[in-house]
Amino acid sequence: MSELLPDGIDDVRDIPHLLFNAIRRALVFLSFSDLPQDEQPPHRIWLDDEALNSHFERVKRERDAKYGTGGKGAIEDPVENQAAASLIAG
Repeated sequence: MSELLPDGIDDVRDIPHLLFNAIRRALVFLSFSDLPQDEQPPHRIWLDDEALNSHFERVKRERDAKYGTGGKGAIEDPVENQAAASLIAG
């Protein structure tokens, strides 16, 4: 992570907004590989927030139907994931 920070910046919270968003989005993309193959979004929609939301809403519906989770099986946002949070809030 330190390799991504500009000179003179020691904390990810101090980087420019656009760079922070790019790093956050990259963490989201990396987290897709943790999902089962049939739940991973196709590469063509990774930059389309609306299509990603639709994809994960469908995944949630399918999980609910398959496992009967009643909405308790939400997919974590990477910044809510403990490993990713430690990179950001470190």
